[in-house]
Amino acid sequence: MKKPNIFYSYKKARKVVITCETWEHLQAAKRYINLFMEVYGEVNYKDGKLETNNVVAELYDKLTALVFLKKHELKTKSYER
Repeated sequence: MKKPNIFYSYKKARKVVITCETWEHLQAAKRYINLFMEVYGEVNYKDGKLETNNVVAELYDKLTALVFLKKHELKTKSYER
């Protein structure tokens, strides 16, 4: 099965994170970006570790940073209420 375009998938994952409005949405977004890594990362069966190239690692890092920022945005919104 052919993998979808990595940049299309990145944009989709980014949109999923940005549109989060609740903690439940954010948890689902985390699972979504972990799935992104599983799809584009390469599994090293000798060690059982997930290995990836620099592009995938950088995109994944950007997504996790976005989740971090969104988490703090949701936290400040909940304090304002």
